[in-house]
Amino acid sequence: MAASIESVRQAGYRDEEAWISWALLEVSQAISNAQTIDEMLEHVVRLTPLLAGVDRCAVLLREKESNTLVVAQLHLGRGQSEEALDGLRLSEGDVPLLDLVRVTRRTQYVADAHDSDLVPAMWREAVGSKSLVAAPLVMQDEVAGILLVDALESDHDISQRRQDIVAGIARQVSLSLENFQLQVQEQQRIRLLQELEVAHRIQTSLLPDVVP
Repeated sequence: MAASIESVRQAGYRDEEAWISWALLEVSQAISNAQTIDEMLEHVVRLTPLLAGVDRCAVLLREKESNTLVVAQLHLGRGQSEEALDGLRLSEGDVPLLDLVRVTRRTQYVADAHDSDLVPAMWREAVGSKSLVAAPLVMQDEVAGILLVDALESDHDISQRRQDIVAGIARQVSLSLENFQLQVQEQQRIRLLQELEVAHRIQTSLLPDVVP
């Protein structure tokens, strides 16, 4: 995959819309082959840095009970430690950037984390982000999570094209999450019908053959 992407870049792939369409097609194909949510998200966090030209990628999913964002999948560059991000749980107010995404349901970009009130000092010190893009994962009109990418170098600008790719990938992930949810609901419906049928058979078998 990485070699394929690099060959496209070296060939002078200049058309912005064509590049974005090609990148999203690559993600769509990977997502469609996934059998589970974890597998799908693993594909997403691995492909997004390659396609969007960023350093790191994480998918944060919202826990309904606590309303916190939890890192579900994470992809880092070589030699980078997962300690700061792996298993991270974020409540409302911890990172204003993520709160803004949840409220607006729009992709947000921070060009310089050191000069933005949206990125707290604790995040900059622990995670080391210089610039960030956060895109909402929307399911049934609710933000179910966030696709978060960042760059570690201050001179590494995340261009509008790269932001558009991240936003497009987030929309694909949202659709995939909805599809997986529908599959689970259908499986639960089928299981319930089967249980009702078994219960009916047992009840019928206990009835006398002839009513006195």
